[in-house]
Amino acid sequence: MAADVHPDLHDDASPIAPTATGTFGLDIGYSNLKTAELLDPRTAALRTRLRPAGAGPLADLTRGIDRGDVPTVVEIDGVAWAAAVPHQAFEGYERGTHERYWQTDGYLALARAGLADAGTTTIRLLITGLPVAQAKDPATKRALEHRLGGVHPVGQDGLRREVRVERVRVVPQPLGAFVDAQTWFTDAEMLREGRVLVLDPGFFSVDWAVFEATRFRPGSSATSHFAMSVLLEHAVALVKEETGLVVPPERFEIALREGRHQVLGEGRRFEAQPYLERAATKVSAQVMTHLERSLRGEETRPDVIVLAGGGAALYRPAVEALFPRSVVAVAAAPALANVRGFALIAAKAGS
Repeated sequence: MAADVHPDLHDDASPIAPTATGTFGLDIGYSNLKTAELLDPRTAALRTRLRPAGAGPLADLTRGIDRGDVPTVVEIDGVAWAAAVPHQAFEGYERGTHERYWQTDGYLALARAGLADAGTTTIRLLITGLPVAQAKDPATKRALEHRLGGVHPVGQDGLRREVRVERVRVVPQPLGAFVDAQTWFTDAEMLREGRVLVLDPGFFSVDWAVFEATRFRPGSSATSHFAMSVLLEHAVALVKEETGLVVPPERFEIALREGRHQVLGEGRRFEAQPYLERAATKVSAQVMTHLERSLRGEETRPDVIVLAGGGAALYRPAVEALFPRSVVAVAAAPALANVRGFALIAAKAGS
């Protein structure tokens, strides 16, 4: 594995003209596993996939009836693991949220499940992301690049094969959404010339990154932990307070992933969105306080604010209240925005 080629971030963020295949984008979250691969360099057509981010030993996987959740089986230190299924598919599961997530066996199992989606057994360049705060640490980036490089066993029995990753590059998570925005934002010149703030609410952290004329500004970019996990817990508390129903937060999480409007709790169905929106009002206020503090030294307010991540729309009212004159745009299929950008960065850098 080689991980010694690191173009400056502002080079990656410039307008994309993909020319390479054999490259791959991988976004491993606490809630979802996302992959993207360039299919046609001439049209920048991408193949994307979004699956749950549950992973555990295959022996602990419960068997559902008439469920469409088919795990990808990978190997970790000689043990078969099932990955890319709902977390609750495992007996006695507990989901930890911490900054060492990328060091866990579960993360590696999800990475290998993602690599199994690749249309090749050799990936010349893999791009993935970390929360902004972690991506600023060169030692953490190097360690993750080393972990994801090399040969990865996927499948089992007669279907076992290996995927080789020749180069890995770790970038700040919101960089992917910024690059992705260049493919759909209506005023491309504004993205190239202006100041762009990308806000990416994830399950564990809310990240933001500032780009000035496509150049990444690390001093104004940061991470908050008032993220979707906190928002979901607030929604659960609101439901219990008003109805007495005890609803697992995973049911709200699944509703967001699958675009469902209703959540089931103790045999009753109710509309999820009002509770999510009210929870978002409280949690996003905390994020906006942190965000405003990180931008305090900036004389210029953002021209454009791009919202990405599965909870993007829930944070929009708070963003528009804080930046009433900025153009606010939500990426299409926002949960996939980062990984689409990763795939485009890989295609450009791998050419």
